[in-house]
Amino acid sequence: MSARAKSKAAVVKADKPPKPGRVKEDRPRRALFGRRTAEPRPTAPADGALIAGYRKPGMSRNKQIMLYAALAATCISWGVMFGLAAPFKIMPLIAPIPLMLLLLIWVLPDGEYAPVGALEPLFLAFMTALILWPNYIAVALPYLPWLTLLRIIGGPMVLILLLCISISPRFRTKLWDILSSDPWIWKLALAFVVMQTVSLGFTERFSLSLNEYIVHQLNHTAIFVISCYLFTIPTFGMRWTYLYLSAGYIFCFFGLWQKALDKLPWVDHIPSIFKIESDLLEMMFAGLARAAIGVKRVQSIATSPLGLAELLGLSSAFALHIVLSRGHLVVRILAAAYLPLILYLIILSDSRLGIVALMGAMLFYTLIWSLRRWTSDRQSLLGPTLVLAYPAFFAAALAASFVVGRLRNAMWGGGAEASSTQSRFVQWEMAWPKILSHPLGHGIGRAAAEVGFRNPAGRGTLDSYYIVLLMDYGILGFLLYLGFFIRGIWIAGQTTVRYLPQGELSLLLPLAVALGNFLVVKSVLVLEPNHPLVFMMLGAIVALTYRVKKMNEANAVGA
Repeated sequence: MSARAKSKAAVVKADKPPKPGRVKEDRPRRALFGRRTAEPRPTAPADGALIAGYRKPGMSRNKQIMLYAALAATCISWGVMFGLAAPFKIMPLIAPIPLMLLLLIWVLPDGEYAPVGALEPLFLAFMTALILWPNYIAVALPYLPWLTLLRIIGGPMVLILLLCISISPRFRTKLWDILSSDPWIWKLALAFVVMQTVSLGFTERFSLSLNEYIVHQLNHTAIFVISCYLFTIPTFGMRWTYLYLSAGYIFCFFGLWQKALDKLPWVDHIPSIFKIESDLLEMMFAGLARAAIGVKRVQSIATSPLGLAELLGLSSAFALHIVLSRGHLVVRILAAAYLPLILYLIILSDSRLGIVALMGAMLFYTLIWSLRRWTSDRQSLLGPTLVLAYPAFFAAALAASFVVGRLRNAMWGGGAEASSTQSRFVQWEMAWPKILSHPLGHGIGRAAAEVGFRNPAGRGTLDSYYIVLLMDYGILGFLLYLGFFIRGIWIAGQTTVRYLPQGELSLLLPLAVALGNFLVVKSVLVLEPNHPLVFMMLGAIVALTYRVKKMNEANAVGA
């Protein structure tokens, strides 16, 4: 290299800034198993950017050893128990998994990334499966609960609800505003859930009662909460109503098909993996008939003819509402054709409660509609005439149910139904001493076993859901449950008459009628498969009354 090049390289090197030297930290050294010296705890800056207090001081070495030893002992003992109990009693041993999942959901940070939009499609899919899928067709694995379509859809739906509540402050605020719009509904609901929880302490079969408790929280409480939120979405109420009546049409089609074949259409076509072994189901597949007359009763997709009658009877109020509303003509014609169709199916099911629900829908709807008409049009004589004549009209309808032969047999029963009526009286006589001896109940899911009534086939059974409430939750639980629904009926009827809601909000009228019918039907029907549908209706009442109040507040501010 030339002298000139060397001189130039020296100048460039001199111009370069010196490299920063590596500063040695004065940190205490420790051996491999030595004790770490205490480090200062980080403090949160004034602007609160650091999560203050999130890091806890480390435990001493002895406490760490004790914790690890206890964890190891727990895991080993749990594994031994699992090996000894599986597969016969596997469910209690996998309980920590859902508990850890709930803990994980609880500690998630707040944000607006909650999957709120997934609630609506899952909710509608749950409702469709509830009406149109036989709940007894399920994946039945040995020693495990039935994996029904409702559980496949309902599990993720409830999980998403918990995620939304845990993550989204906006969702929590909106949900609380809806629930607290009425001062009584949420308190009665919470009190009843507390009673259900307390009843677990009185049961003699804890595992059975716990399973029943979980099913109630998923299919009743969670459905009610989700409904309170979803029915505040515009047009959701009408879409839900159209889905209900459309599913009702399909439900009736399968009933007519069963009548034509004299058996359920899918009985001989259920894959073995979906077929549940049960004597009761085998009897149902063979065809249910009233013993006194020997005629098979239609049940369609429902688990029994009584479930069919309840489902169709509750839907009648919505069909009647669409017929009398100002909707599309084709839709009104379809709703009008739906009413005689469900009457025919209820007759084929030979269920008195269906006739009672159908007549109750007409009577209750007429009363609320008349009060609404009187309030909305003071110049018309139709509203006050119907209201003032209603007691006489109701008395005439009640008298006709006793005097007219076919109507009397349809509503109150004749000789063929005498044994069923007598059984209900016997059940109440057997239940009252046990209700009074245990005023707080015997525990959820224990009613039938504690009453001890058996049908001629030797199976323990009950006919009235009110006996179940009194036996399971005691007198207080029974009053809370009734108060929950009566309050819903009251606010729906009051809002309908006072504020005269129009369009989708006028669904409060058939919702109130349907819940009134439900309370009547439950006095003679113990089955629960349709209860999620009823809790949807109760949540819809809370949501729609909330929307009516918000609309009137906005109008008052605008005026």
